[in-house]
Amino acid sequence: MLLFPCEEADTWTIYTVMNKKFLDLKLSLSYKKNFSGSSEGWLVISNKDHTVTLHKPEFIAKNEENNQVSTTSIYLPYVSPPVEIEDTESWDPEDLEFLAELNDRIVVKALITADPLTNPDKCIIFVIHGEFNELACIRLNKDTTWIKSAEKFFEDIVHYNNKVYTVDFHGKLMSLDIAVAEPSPSAMKCVAPSFRFRTHTKRYLVESRGELFQVLRFFSTVDKIRSTRTFRVYMMDFEKEQWVEINNLGGAAFFVGDSSSTSVLVLRECIKNPMIMGMRFAADSIVYIPFILIYCN
Repeated sequence: MLLFPCEEADTWTIYTVMNKKFLDLKLSLSYKKNFSGSSEGWLVISNKDHTVTLHKPEFIAKNEENNQVSTTSIYLPYVSPPVEIEDTESWDPEDLEFLAELNDRIVVKALITADPLTNPDKCIIFVIHGEFNELACIRLNKDTTWIKSAEKFFEDIVHYNNKVYTVDFHGKLMSLDIAVAEPSPSAMKCVAPSFRFRTHTKRYLVESRGELFQVLRFFSTVDKIRSTRTFRVYMMDFEKEQWVEINNLGGAAFFVGDSSSTSVLVLRECIKNPMIMGMRFAADSIVYIPFILIYCN
C-alpha cells in the first residue's frame, strides 16, 4: 500500500499488509510530482517534455541497518510533442495553469502487460494520454515511437485473458489481441456498445474471479471538490455482448483508481455487512488519490 508523504518530505512510504512492515521508497521526486499510476509493480511517471519514465523501486524496511536503496528506471520517448506557446503574456492565469497541468499530466492511465525486466519480449506499455484521452502503445526494445489509435475519450484499460480491454467515457468496451505479432490500437474491436448516464460518472475496469467488471462511480462537483454519490457495478456477459448489473461481488473487494485496479477475497468476518468506501479529492489537485471500493456480500 502506497502512503503519500507530507508536503515537507520527499519520502514515499510503503506498508506491506502481509508482513505488517513499513518500507521506505526513496525517489528523487517532489511532493507534487505526478505519478500516472502503477502496473506490474512499476511506477509510471509522465514528464514535462511528454516523455514517460518507468520506475521499479526496491524497498527497505524502516529501522533496519545496512539497507541499500536502488531504483531501476526505463526511459520511453515522448507520447506527443509538448505544447509550446511563445506569447503567453495575454493569457488568463487559469489558462496558463491548465496548460502547465496538461504538460505535467500527459499520461492519464498506464498499463504494462509484462514485467520489463523478467519478460521484456512480452512487455507492451499502453497509455491513455492527452487532453482527449487518446490511446497509444509501445513494445519494449522493439518500437522507437508510440503506436496510436484514432479513437479518443478512453477512460480505463485492463489486461484480461491475453487481451487488452478499454472502456470509453460512454461505456463502450473494446478489445485488442496482444498475442499477435504486431498488436496495434488501430486494430481494436468493439465488444459491447455504449451505455450512458446523464449524470457525472467515472468508469473503472477490474478483473475478479476470472470475470471482467465495470465499476461506475457517480459524483457531483461543488467548489472544485468531487463528492462520490454512489457506485454501480456491472459484469460483462461476453456471449450476449452486454453489461449485466450486479448487487454483490461474491465476497470480493475491489480497489479501483488511477493505478491498475485489482480485487482480493475478503475474510469471512469482514463481509458481515455490505459497505462502500471512498475518498474525496480536489478536482484540480496534482496528486489524485485512488478510490477504494469495497462491496461485499
